[in-house]
Amino acid sequence: MDVWRACEQVSSTNQMIAALAGGSLPFILRTVMQPEKPEIEIGTVSFKNQMDEIIKNFVQCWPIYDLPLEEYTAEDEEKDRQVFTAPRRASTMRACYHRHSEVC
Repeated sequence: MDVWRACEQVSSTNQMIAALAGGSLPFILRTVMQPEKPEIEIGTVSFKNQMDEIIKNFVQCWPIYDLPLEEYTAEDEEKDRQVFTAPRRASTMRACYHRHSEVC
């Protein structure tokens, strides 16, 4: 704009008006010349069937990076069975809680 003002000797007021007109012209054309939006009838059977199909086919995969996963072996199962079938004592409860808090 400075080059244009220097060459044509346009005042800063006229330069500001030209910049506003040039910047607002695309906005005006977009709002006035936009195509008509089709009317959507939400209560129709066709619409409900299409929505049901979209919901039924929706799939989303979430990667799990922050959970420490360990293989659960037969030995672990036997240890858990011994802990849970043993008589309830305070030391057993602490060991059981400690063991499962590490896994979770």
